[in-house]
Amino acid sequence: MEYFNKGYKVKKEMKSILLILGIVFLTLFIVQGLFTLLPLGILAYATYKCVKFIKSKFIKLNKRDNARISPFKIYNKSSKYGYNDEVIDVEYEEIKE
Repeated sequence: MEYFNKGYKVKKEMKSILLILGIVFLTLFIVQGLFTLLPLGILAYATYKCVKFIKSKFIKLNKRDNARISPFKIYNKSSKYGYNDEVIDVEYEEIKE
């Protein structure tokens, strides 16, 4: 009877056992997910890089060719507006007069 007075109850023991089993289940679930999803992620990344590499070989443009294309040339060719878009350099003294 004395050890019932100290708070050792079946309900408390069952709660601690269920808590330990829950933690073990969650850790196993997380580890299993990592071992399943990590190789799939690596495979997807490798596939993406391979497709990108193959596309770049068909287009035959590398970074140096892309750097040579000026965005202003593209804008001037596709200008929709009819006004003169050239920059006029005017000095401050001319404006003052």
